[in-house]
Amino acid sequence: MVPRAGYGWLEFITSRPLPGPGSAAEFYRRAGVLLAALYATHAADMHSENLIASGAVPVLVDVETLFHPDLPVPRTTAADPAAEALAASVHRAGLLPYVTIDENGALDRSGIGGQDWNSAAGNRPRLGAELAEPADHEPALLEGFRLGYDAITAERAAFVRLIERCGDFEVRTIARPTRGYARLIDESAHPGLLRDARDRDKALDVLREASAHHPLWAALTRYELADLWNGDIPLMTSHLSATDIWTSAGQRLPGVLDRSGLRCALDKVAAMGEADRRDQEWVILASLAIRRPHAGHRDAAPMPEPVTATAAEPGRLLAAACGLADQIVTRASGGRDEIDRSRVNWLGLQLVEDTQWMMLPMGAGLADGYLEVALFLAQLARLTGIDRYADVARRAVGALPELLSALDGRPELVSAIGVEADHPLVGGVDRAMDVITGDDGGLVVVPGVPADAAGHGTACASVIRAIAPGVSLTSVRVLTSGKHGSGAALLKGLSWVIEEGFDVINMSLSTAKSQFCDALRELADKAYFRRCILVASAHNMPVQSYPWPFASVISVASHDGPDPMTYYYNPSPPVDFYARGVRVRVAWPGGGETLSTGNSFAAPHITAISALILSKHRMLTPFQLKSVLYLAAENVVNPFGDEREIN
Repeated sequence: MVPRAGYGWLEFITSRPLPGPGSAAEFYRRAGVLLAALYATHAADMHSENLIASGAVPVLVDVETLFHPDLPVPRTTAADPAAEALAASVHRAGLLPYVTIDENGALDRSGIGGQDWNSAAGNRPRLGAELAEPADHEPALLEGFRLGYDAITAERAAFVRLIERCGDFEVRTIARPTRGYARLIDESAHPGLLRDARDRDKALDVLREASAHHPLWAALTRYELADLWNGDIPLMTSHLSATDIWTSAGQRLPGVLDRSGLRCALDKVAAMGEADRRDQEWVILASLAIRRPHAGHRDAAPMPEPVTATAAEPGRLLAAACGLADQIVTRASGGRDEIDRSRVNWLGLQLVEDTQWMMLPMGAGLADGYLEVALFLAQLARLTGIDRYADVARRAVGALPELLSALDGRPELVSAIGVEADHPLVGGVDRAMDVITGDDGGLVVVPGVPADAAGHGTACASVIRAIAPGVSLTSVRVLTSGKHGSGAALLKGLSWVIEEGFDVINMSLSTAKSQFCDALRELADKAYFRRCILVASAHNMPVQSYPWPFASVISVASHDGPDPMTYYYNPSPPVDFYARGVRVRVAWPGGGETLSTGNSFAAPHITAISALILSKHRMLTPFQLKSVLYLAAENVVNPFGDEREIN
């Protein structure tokens, strides 16, 4: 590196294979040393595109996020000490394996394990064509981390003096993932959105909607949108010793950070020691463990001969239980702030969607959360009289009353997506069905409870009920949590409603996963020939998704008119019709209402109008119904007269 005033020169580093079979361990040993340095400098964003595997040497590039400050986050309950511990750990640097789940599935985007969206990143060491798996080199990574960690603690004062000299340095502050900005730029530059600035505004406005309950994001949104309008990735910076943020235009936002990046690093270095090193080593081991695929539950091999049962001696069982409890107590994370120190929680490995292990703070589940741990400790305290077990159990459940209070105020958070049947604007559903995993591991459709976690299903149902009050509604829940689900569950739910012979099927959702395209097309065609009207919302962004583009589907996008009965025919497929979908007043879980925008809320308008038509003309085929919708559209000249009333 050759530094100059205001700029510098760096050697061009290329990705090269390992020089020999034994050099993979050396690569990961050096990666461990780097990890210790990144931990001590409170670094972030060292993902797969910021690391180059140059032979046996891991080379960091684009190190603009050293000393990255902690960002304030909105909270509805007291801070989770396990989440705080994870955010401050070696995990935050992004070098260790971590998994994100999006429309492309589960992806490791980390520095040493990521196979990212850029296939040519070259971050993984390789011997010939074979990649060196990080989980296979756990000892080398740990050895390197210990070397780097111990070197810093041995010369702590000198290290502190070194980083304090960096107080005036400028670093990038990443408020949101860069790939999210890049996707917004790409999608908002689609030709379909460039004809009218208002259309591009609507596309970019998702940033403002996502920031409504996030104070920092809300403060930054106007500056982010200005950069995005210019086709630039929003750039925010901060000085190491300041709590201010500067925008790309030089606008200073004073005091928006709780602590400066330098203060975060100094506090971390001061806390480094033997106990902290053990905690970080556990995070390293857990991060490597999530690389292992989930192979399902393995049955124990049967014993070759009958075994005579013998009762275990109670004292030995209690001793074993106490040994486990001591480890659990030692591994508990306490709150950083004085007000939160009464609470404890734990980090753990959790199986998500029965397919992918992830390292997460424990939730409030009784089967696999901190309530289970608290119950074990409380029972052991009662049997042994050891007070510290009871104390940790009380601290573990300390956040439960506040959590229950929050859930009481927002009942939509209790269950997974569906329809809240008792909402006054929904007026009840005939049936509520859930797609779940059966005992044999396959998906089945079973009766469920009509409840809604995200509000989406309830909102769509209320639109249908408002236009067609006499309609019979059935909720089929295929989204497993929040607004996400598996393609297999979507296929299973859609197949079930077609087999049941429903007259009209509303699908205010789609999938961008091309592997489900053929199966969805087959089901859409099956519905068409069985006279099931399938109405699907178009994707809100110009991306390829399914099933709305299929010819056997009635596809719907949104217009911003106020009349729920006014819709327009689109002469340029694949969207068939435009219905009201901007600031639509819809039902919201908990008996409330809200204004929602999107194609998801336009589709139920066409669904309800189709139901009204079929209620009078039940023998119409899907082709005939689409023809009637075409003739009744606002922008179509009716050859049979001007009357457009649906009757």
